[in-house]
Amino acid sequence: MLRLIVFLWALASVHICAQQERVSLAVDASVGVGIQAPLGSFGSIPGVASPESVLFSPSTASIGWWFHVGADIPLLENIRVGARLGARSLAMSYTATERVPIATEQGQVFFATLQHSLTSDVVMFLAEPRVRYEPFSWLAIAVGIPLWFPISDNYTQTQRFIDPTGLSFVDGSTEQMTSQGAIPNRAAIVTGIEAHLEGLLPLTTTRNLFLVPHVGYSRVLTSVNIDGALQSQSFTFGVGFRYLFGIQENNPIETTPQQVRLVSIERDTTVDLSTQVKEAITSLTSTRSDSIIDGNVVRIRVRESYRTLLPKPPSVLRGSLRLAFMHDDGSVSDDAQLYAQRVRLSRTVPMMPLVIFDDSSSVLPARYVQFSSSRAASWKEPSALTDANVHWQYHVLNVIGFRLKVNPSASCTLLAYDDGTEFGKGLALRRIESVQRYLMQSFGIASRRINVEVRKGQPSPLPWVMIVDPTRRLIRPVASSFVQNETRLPRVRIMPDVVSEAGMNKWSITMFQAGRSVRTYADTGAVPAMILWNMNENLNADAVLLQQILVELRLEDTEGASTRSEPGRIAMRSQSVTDVSGVPSSRVEILRLHPPDYLSTPESELFSGAGPFTSIEFYPATETDEAEFLQSDAPVYTKPLNAAAWFRRGLVGPEKELYQRAEVYIKEERQP
Repeated sequence: MLRLIVFLWALASVHICAQQERVSLAVDASVGVGIQAPLGSFGSIPGVASPESVLFSPSTASIGWWFHVGADIPLLENIRVGARLGARSLAMSYTATERVPIATEQGQVFFATLQHSLTSDVVMFLAEPRVRYEPFSWLAIAVGIPLWFPISDNYTQTQRFIDPTGLSFVDGSTEQMTSQGAIPNRAAIVTGIEAHLEGLLPLTTTRNLFLVPHVGYSRVLTSVNIDGALQSQSFTFGVGFRYLFGIQENNPIETTPQQVRLVSIERDTTVDLSTQVKEAITSLTSTRSDSIIDGNVVRIRVRESYRTLLPKPPSVLRGSLRLAFMHDDGSVSDDAQLYAQRVRLSRTVPMMPLVIFDDSSSVLPARYVQFSSSRAASWKEPSALTDANVHWQYHVLNVIGFRLKVNPSASCTLLAYDDGTEFGKGLALRRIESVQRYLMQSFGIASRRINVEVRKGQPSPLPWVMIVDPTRRLIRPVASSFVQNETRLPRVRIMPDVVSEAGMNKWSITMFQAGRSVRTYADTGAVPAMILWNMNENLNADAVLLQQILVELRLEDTEGASTRSEPGRIAMRSQSVTDVSGVPSSRVEILRLHPPDYLSTPESELFSGAGPFTSIEFYPATETDEAEFLQSDAPVYTKPLNAAAWFRRGLVGPEKELYQRAEVYIKEERQP
């Protein structure tokens, strides 16, 4: 077949030379690189020691070099035939994996993944007949049947573990060479197919010397070895030169009678106003031309369009705002007044039966309230909620001691976890003994009623001792009822007045206190006629009495102009507080926390006997919690993120984490 192709190609060349008196011969030379990718999969190559049960597949691509020299002659008007000689390098990489058993020093056997890598490098001489088609003066398409003759070759085969990564062999190496040498059963001739595009960039005025950029594709049709395992394809890139013989440098140039060109120009200008310029700017926007030929006279008419931008006077943009205050009794006034009322408050809160120690200490932390025996004898459980200076969490041992004292048949277990070491076990036991000692000495609880348990392993990052009571008589929620004075801030009715000729782009209304932003409303488009702000959401009465609030309106129109209003002022004085005498209103509050599962309080203990609620407040712990809640349809009121809620006041240590995400269920009956 190969001999037939060469014979037919030679016969066609002789025929072309016989038909033409003078042959326009072209020669070229080019060099470049190729991005090579191996093809096909195979089990093994005879003569290469490879595992019998694996299948080698193509691995990574590589880059090789090539160079060609050639010549061609015309066959038809745009078709030329020729041949070229050259050389190229070819690299092919394959990988295969297998699962192998590995024995450990302890006699255990596990399976690991072993990867075999086979890399071959070949340098080949090229002889290629080809056909060249030139559809344009600047582009050529060539197709050829290359015949490659390998002149040097070698291969390398290695193995290494990839699962687990870095596993070493018996000799300590992480990669071993299993075989290398010349490719066995190498083929004498390798055939293929090739197609490429060539650009033709003339370097001389006579167009006989060209710079030729090259891009192409080639594929090996037969294998480098006679077993058919090693094949590849590549994308080639390069550059070269092409020279055409037989082009006369002094060909006479046909001339035509000299033409007379008459050109007329018409101009028109459009004037626009723009806020983007500070002075007049004129620019050419378009040009159109037409021509009429009358013998040797060419009449050309050119139409030019210009645009002039003049500075636009700024559009009118101004804004102001007016404030009014809505009070609990429904009245509206221009003066901000505080509203105070006595409230009989009944609260139920869950108790976290934990004592969290500091680092590696076994001493009860000072933040936990510790009584003497005489003080413990007179202390009552409801005092844990009415102590204004200390959070009830730090009364946890006093609540447990009080309940053990009033329930003689009750008992509990003090539970702690060690870290798996002897030191950790001793530290956990000493912490339990600190809690046990306090309950025995301050509340007189017998040691037989306080069990001790140290479990192996630390499931929590906090060093705590937990009070465990399966009956939940000792760790049920804490409840208390008391009367307190509450001060409420009014709701602010903010009424913006905006004039914008260009139209609004965006706006914002921000409330500041002592230079700090406490609340912002912002949006795009038109400014709403009224915004209602409940000051109680972001401020407390004491802060407002100390420092006035400034309300500022900021505007930006569609032309980019911006302005801000004179600030509105919210100032309150202590004499504006109403009388706190009279019959107190009634309010029931139930706190529901979201702690870890092992600390959660059954809802039956919190809501037993509770009636319908008038409102529910949700306190998110993170922005994710808040985002999830806002997407839900829950009929509850969302507090701002990280609000200083009453159930967090007084927490100073790691106990804060237990009170981050919460809901407060409220039933309120206010006096008229």
